[in-house]
Amino acid sequence: MVKSNLKTIFTLAVIALLGIGTFSCQKEEPKEPDKPVQEPDLGIKGFDEKGASYAYFSVAPDKIVFFSRGNLQYQASTNTWRFAEHQFDFIGADNENISSGNKGWIDLFGWGSSGWSGSGAVCYQPYSSSTDNEDYLVGYKGQNDLNGSFGDGDWAYHNAISNGGNKAHLWRTLTRDEWNYLFYQRKEALSKFAPATVGGVHGIVILPDVLLDTTSLPFNSDEYEKGGWEKNVYTKAQWLRMEKTGAIFLPAAGKRYGKTVLDCGTHGNYWSVNRNGYLAARYLQFTTNYPAPRETDRCFGLSVRPVIP
Repeated sequence: MVKSNLKTIFTLAVIALLGIGTFSCQKEEPKEPDKPVQEPDLGIKGFDEKGASYAYFSVAPDKIVFFSRGNLQYQASTNTWRFAEHQFDFIGADNENISSGNKGWIDLFGWGSSGWSGSGAVCYQPYSSSTDNEDYLVGYKGQNDLNGSFGDGDWAYHNAISNGGNKAHLWRTLTRDEWNYLFYQRKEALSKFAPATVGGVHGIVILPDVLLDTTSLPFNSDEYEKGGWEKNVYTKAQWLRMEKTGAIFLPAAGKRYGKTVLDCGTHGNYWSVNRNGYLAARYLQFTTNYPAPRETDRCFGLSVRPVIP
């Protein structure tokens, strides 16, 4: 009887051990520990979900704006507007493919060519390439700016930008006076911009009114006119760190005349919404000299860098 009980106990023990052995050979996926909830890292891109900078910039004594994540771009074949993926991106020579059926992207636009047919202009489409200034006259005899009743002539204001909130009337383009205030009249203005090279691309860096972060890379603003493109040099990876401060970069994307692209990498040319006389319009130009509001023929294709609000 004792032997029988011992045998039974031994048998059950072996079965139990075998069962344990079989179970222990099954591979279990390790469980990931719960991740703590974190605040958004401003150093990743420096822009919110609409593509607006977290940092702000004064453009008048009582007005601040937030810059878009990149220059405005357009694809005619799909009638799509978007912001460049990176601040240092620009289209360059491919703007010469400008046409109503172009499957590529362009980023140099004639003045008032937002696609709004109500502007009164002959050339109101973003793919317009006429070199006749009279084709770009907005309003009665061209005597209207791209704001107020003619605000839809503004490329950024009229259109839903696919990666910029995808809603019309959300963004806008700066005025001539706002460009000037940004560079020369806001507090400590002259210390907040300088020429730079980002990932091999020439352009201008603009610092916000208040830095979001002060632990990033050095920025040299002294004696701007003597610095050249090599005054501030950043790799693309380093520029992502600079964005953590709230810094904005305007690439020197050149200009287009008809279907010819000029001055890429040497001149930055950014439209304002203001006309100048009958055939000209105001824009911001920079090289390695001080940036300055200037005027040019409306038929030229220039860059557009939207802001909100």
